[in-house]
Amino acid sequence: MHGSTISGVIMRRSMGIGDWVIIVFALFALTGVLAAAYTRPMGPLVVRVESEGGVFLYPLDEDRTLEVEGPLGPEKVIIRNGAVWIEEAPCPDKLCIAMGRISSPGQWIACLPNRIFVMVEGRKGSSPVDGTTF
Repeated sequence: MHGSTISGVIMRRSMGIGDWVIIVFALFALTGVLAAAYTRPMGPLVVRVESEGGVFLYPLDEDRTLEVEGPLGPEKVIIRNGAVWIEEAPCPDKLCIAMGRISSPGQWIACLPNRIFVMVEGRKGSSPVDGTTF
């Protein structure tokens, strides 16, 4: 029992050293969890290209033009100035071209008819993950 009862009124005892140790430990644990969640190491961003031919990784900071084969034909993927986009595609609706340029981790472009998937991976200084995710 945390207190004694006199005439139906609970008298509380003052916090002891054990209570303070638990509070300090909990604050340190919370600080550690928040630091791990919000401070991520920065690293290079890469472009992940998936097709029937396999999975390929390319640095986002190196300009290049790729020709990726899909079942409908070749697709032109451009990596330039820290962004990637699909410039030419044999698919009928061209939604993959309309998706535009991507440059942040987690962004992606998909050409479903041609079965080609392009995604930016890696870490950047600011994460798109917010506090509600945790």
